[in-house]
Amino acid sequence: MTLGAILFVTHSPAVANQLNSWKVLPRTERLTELSFLKYDSLPSHFREGDSQTFMFTVHNLEHRTTAYRYTVTAIAAEKEQILGGGTFTLLRDSSKEVTQTIKVPALNRRVQIEVSLQYEGIGRDQDAPSIQRQAIRYWLDKIDVKEGGV
Repeated sequence: MTLGAILFVTHSPAVANQLNSWKVLPRTERLTELSFLKYDSLPSHFREGDSQTFMFTVHNLEHRTTAYRYTVTAIAAEKEQILGGGTFTLLRDSSKEVTQTIKVPALNRRVQIEVSLQYEGIGRDQDAPSIQRQAIRYWLDKIDVKEGGV
């Protein structure tokens, strides 16, 4: 018994478009990287009203110029307080380091600081842009001024 194979090769845009619509062709992965710079030296404690500074970076791998909006929020139990934010635009394959100084509110003895990022991007298995969100966080424990302890 003889096995045969048929090889069909074409450079037709119609064939390429159909294969792309079936999502069988390799697709460009689009993403944005959000991370803390010097994460190992992030603050871990706070006194009420203290100012603290931290840095984070955004790396645009969306394969297009992208506008970003970020918000810094303190979260504790069922309370939230916006501490800062901003907007910026990054060209394709570029990064931005953001230095943020916040005044930590005494919402609770343990407070989470969240940096949330919002932008219009093309998610996995999507063909059109949509609102994308991601966030990074770190925790702070309150230092009791009277006792000097946590």
